[in-house]
Amino acid sequence: IINPAEKICGSNHGENLLLLAFVPISPNNFLGRNIIRQTWSNYNRLDNMRVIFLLGKESKINSTLIEQIHIESDLYGDMIQEDFLDSYRNLTIKTIMGFKWVSNFCSRVKFVLKVDDDVVVNTVNLLDYLKHLNQTKSIVNNSLLCKINPNTTVSRVSSSKFFVSKKEYPFNIFPKYCDGPAYLLTGDLATKFLNLSRNIKKFVFEDVYVGILASKLN
Repeated sequence: IINPAEKICGSNHGENLLLLAFVPISPNNFLGRNIIRQTWSNYNRLDNMRVIFLLGKESKINSTLIEQIHIESDLYGDMIQEDFLDSYRNLTIKTIMGFKWVSNFCSRVKFVLKVDDDVVVNTVNLLDYLKHLNQTKSIVNNSLLCKINPNTTVSRVSSSKFFVSKKEYPFNIFPKYCDGPAYLLTGDLATKFLNLSRNIKKFVFEDVYVGILASKLN
């Protein structure tokens, strides 16, 4: 529905960028996007990083909201919106949407950061760290960098927000996965995750699903 295409990463698909961050965020969270623009993602201080915001659609058609989102998009050029219901249980779809956009328009970026809209990033430290990795070739590709959750027990309590039925996931332990608020991956993984996701059933918890994809890629 909304796509800045090459305006973010350029015609060279992000070859000169060290980091692209994508932020899943509710369509009506105008304040959250502006806070991020004015703080840790301020382009006036960063020439080797870009940020995009990922949006789905609201359940009820609101012409005023749609108009406001398009005005905001025209003003900043950093929003991507796809035609699916924007909800907690669709966060996995939104994250795969981010991988798809990176694969199509920013495939040569060195690192990708998935970060929730309520997380504050110490951008200066992060970029210094990634510059070091890039210069020393410590991590070149096929890597996730994150806080790992190992051996997490699946909740079978029906009243829990984290309830998972046996039909959704038959095993009692999740594969190890990255802590959901923020994780880094080398740019090449976006395309690999996207391709793999076409053949693996979507799972409600986005961080666990990405862990499943990672485990399939060893």
